[in-house]
Amino acid sequence: MVKLLIDVGNSCCKKAAWDGTGYTHYATTTAEDPASCLSGDLDVTPTGIWISSVRNESFNRGLTAALGAEFDLMPLFAQVRPEAFGMTTRYGATLGVDRFLGLVAAWRRFRCACVVVDCGTAVTLDALDARGVHRGGLIMPGLNTLKQSLYDKADRLPAPDDDERISDPKLFATDTATAIESGCLRMWQQGIRTVSEDMLRALGAQPCGDDPIICSGGDSGKLPEGSRHFKLYPNLVFDGLLDFFSGEEETA
Repeated sequence: MVKLLIDVGNSCCKKAAWDGTGYTHYATTTAEDPASCLSGDLDVTPTGIWISSVRNESFNRGLTAALGAEFDLMPLFAQVRPEAFGMTTRYGATLGVDRFLGLVAAWRRFRCACVVVDCGTAVTLDALDARGVHRGGLIMPGLNTLKQSLYDKADRLPAPDDDERISDPKLFATDTATAIESGCLRMWQQGIRTVSEDMLRALGAQPCGDDPIICSGGDSGKLPEGSRHFKLYPNLVFDGLLDFFSGEEETA
C-alpha cells in the first residue's frame, strides 16, 4: 500500500513514497506549473496520492489532472482544520496547510511546548503550548527571498555564482558578494534563533527536552550546526500528511 506524498510550496515541489516503513525521496522540482511538479523519475505505483499544497485552486486542479493522467488516481488534498489529533488552532482560514501539517506532526510526536519552524521561500515560526494549542506565529522572508530583495533594489550589487554561495558566514568579508551572502545568512540565522527563543520564553511551559525548536524546509540545513535546542526534521510535512490521512482512514 504505497502512498505518494507531495508537498507543493511557493517555489518547490517535494515528493516521497511511503511504503509503511520508510520514505523513498524523489528529486525536488520547481513548482512553476503542475507539469513541472511531476518532472523527474517518479518510479512508483501508488495506491493513493496525498498532497499538501499552498497554491491556488487553479494550480491544484491542474495538478489533479496531471496526476490522474499519470497514475489514474484521484489525489486527496489536506485541509486546515481547527482541531486535529488534540492539536487546536484559532489562526483562521489564512493558516497555510503546510504549517498546519507541521503542527500536527510535531504535536503527535512530542506532546509538549515547542516552536515549529519551516524554512522555505518564507520562514514560518509557530508556537505550540503544553496543551497542544497553537498560539500563533510569525512569518519572515526566507533566505533566498531576503537576498533577492537586496539584489532587486540595487542592480549594481554583484550576485555570487551558485558555487560561490556560502554556508559558513564570514564576520569580516573582504569582497561585496561575500559580504552580502554572509550578512543575509547571519541575519536569517539570528532572526530565527531570537524569535524562536522569545516564543519559548513566552509560552512559560516546560519545552520538549533539549530540542524544542523543530525545524524543517529546504533551507533548514543552513541553520548553524550545534545550535542550542534546534532539531532538524526534514520530513515534518510528509509526517503530517501521513498523520492526517491515516487518521481519516481510521475513522472512515
